[in-house]
Amino acid sequence: MRGLLISLCALFVALGGTATATVIVSGKQIADGSITAKDVRRGSLGTKQLSARAVRSLRGSAGPAGPAGPAGPAGQRGAQGADGVQGPAGTAGPTGPAGAAGPAGPAGPAGPAGPAGPAGADGVLASAFKSGVGSSPTASLSFLSPTVELTVEPGHRVHVIASKTLGSTAGTGGTALDLFICYRSTVIGSSITTVGYGMANLATPPNSRQLYTLSADFAPSGAGSHTYFVGLCGSAASPSTWNNNDNGYVTALVHR
Repeated sequence: MRGLLISLCALFVALGGTATATVIVSGKQIADGSITAKDVRRGSLGTKQLSARAVRSLRGSAGPAGPAGPAGPAGQRGAQGADGVQGPAGTAGPTGPAGAAGPAGPAGPAGPAGPAGPAGADGVLASAFKSGVGSSPTASLSFLSPTVELTVEPGHRVHVIASKTLGSTAGTGGTALDLFICYRSTVIGSSITTVGYGMANLATPPNSRQLYTLSADFAPSGAGSHTYFVGLCGSAASPSTWNNNDNGYVTALVHR
């Protein structure tokens, strides 16, 4: 009530003009309820001098909401929530373009060996060999080396290597000799057949000998199965000049 006493003092000063107040009234000397609102100077009391109930009664109705203030700073990120229930699968999208081929992988291990195939037919079906003096050249085509006998079936071939030592003691030496690989059927009266172009117009110096060797691989021209003599054959325009001759050899094979 200190403020109330000060206010009363001020009131007495105002009523007395310039007179000096000599009476001080304390709160104990004022009866309860004797001072009304008109006895209090406007604005002289604050909320501290009022009761809590009086302060609450001074509150008016809520005014309109003020404008929103600026957004505050973002708060800290909260803890991650529990996973939600998985939704249904969506429809499959269109197939994308094929990617580039990757590098080739390493070679795999070798597989097990397969079973052995059946044995094929022997490439060489028959063979023959012979050596001996043979014959000297004549003016007509004849065998000069020894000959061997072979049977040849359709589709078969004959491989022949034949040699003969021929020479001359004539002053001119041996001249004009033609040599071939030949074959002839064993049927009596058959003629000799030459193979290839042969070696033509051969010569040898006087008092000398030379070894002449030819080879050929051929299929006889006769149809069906036939037996043939094969060897080295020849002829000479001057057979008497080939008078220093010796042995010859022949080897022949029948093959597919």
